[in-house]
Amino acid sequence: MSSHRKNLKNRLNIFFRVDASETIGGGHFFRCISIAVALKKRGHLCSFICQEMNNNFLSILEYHSFELIFLPKNSLMSDKDQLKEASYLTEKIKMNKIHIDVLFVDVYKINAVWEEKIKTSTDKLFAIDDLANRGHYVDYIIDQNAGRTEADYKLHNLNHGKILSGTRFAIINQDISNFRDKALRTRKKINNQNILINFGSSNHESLYSQFIKSLISTGDMQGKSISLLSFKKTSREFKDLLDSFKVRLLTSLSPIELAKLYISSDFCIGAGGVSALERCCLGLPSGVVCIAENQYPGSAELEKKGCVKLLNNFPDLTVNIEIVINLLDDDSQLKELSVNSFNEVDGDGLKRILSEVEIA
Repeated sequence: MSSHRKNLKNRLNIFFRVDASETIGGGHFFRCISIAVALKKRGHLCSFICQEMNNNFLSILEYHSFELIFLPKNSLMSDKDQLKEASYLTEKIKMNKIHIDVLFVDVYKINAVWEEKIKTSTDKLFAIDDLANRGHYVDYIIDQNAGRTEADYKLHNLNHGKILSGTRFAIINQDISNFRDKALRTRKKINNQNILINFGSSNHESLYSQFIKSLISTGDMQGKSISLLSFKKTSREFKDLLDSFKVRLLTSLSPIELAKLYISSDFCIGAGGVSALERCCLGLPSGVVCIAENQYPGSAELEKKGCVKLLNNFPDLTVNIEIVINLLDDDSQLKELSVNSFNEVDGDGLKRILSEVEIA
């Protein structure tokens, strides 16, 4: 890893500590990529620090020419483990004479022990969190979940950092938020013809199969089209099932292609987390299936605000298909979901975060 130095006025050297894999999923990774790409466009240097990174995610880093530091495997389960990784990283930073202006940490296992150790090696430290269940020793805490407030981190904010909370700070990729004006025009007319199923980087073929069968057998799908977006390699059996039900399979879309797909879709069944906020930003009415514990609080709050409909009782992944059928038959409900979504997520959260990064 070659050291980066500020060689242009106001150019910052920014690092992201994040992991991504089949087990962890890609939500953490994609929100860090959204921040990094936006910072790179503003002339800053961005690099990633990871324990785990599969080939799909590695290819994205390579595409954007982001450098990567690999860390040794570490469970991070104890304070001793936290110190071990943080000490290894601080020593590597020192040996390679790497100057870090800003470090973003987006790993649920990392806590204040790790952060306090690394704090001496960076000018500004951000923690991205969703859980509000552990101590942080940072300058900023970002929690983009709907309903999240500063008070939720009162006991966890050990360095008295600034709290950036709620959907005002939703980390929406700029290539997606740039389509917001077009989405506002498109959603003036509500349709129910084009249905999208999107669970991002999670691989739940059995779940997909379950509700595709239920949707087609229970609902009136005549004249409607169903598309499924998957970032994972799909099995032959699953492809055959999709073909038999005439479901279009889409893979590996860029953020711009994803935004266009959201705009051309009338209703989406999808996961919570970052993708739910992206759909809100573009006013796409959606039903949310929570597939991980961390997705539930924010998704439940979005439902309370009238932005989405929850389709399962987590941890049960069984989809309540009747909710979908009723929604598709009710234009007024679809319109209400769209309007409330637009009002909740304005698409400027990333800009607000960038301004905090660049404050001297």
